[in-house]
Amino acid sequence: MVSANRSIPHFALMPSVFTLLGHKLMLRLFFSTVGTFAVGWFLTKFTEPLRLATTIVIVPPIARYWNKLTATKAAEAAEKIRKDL
Repeated sequence: MVSANRSIPHFALMPSVFTLLGHKLMLRLFFSTVGTFAVGWFLTKFTEPLRLATTIVIVPPIARYWNKLTATKAAEAAEKIRKDL
């Protein structure tokens, strides 16, 4: 025999759980989410100058290397085309 509780989806039982526990569970879930967001926002703002400085220091050497690499490949491709003609 199938129990009546097995046919009811779990999410349908949630309002009764909230009323049994009061609003403490809802507030705890809300504040834990807000706290996580606040910590994430604060760390993002706090590390922004460090991330900017790191970007300013790292990007130019990478760009120079990339340009040399692509220029070398382009020159090799152009040389190959000249030889084929």
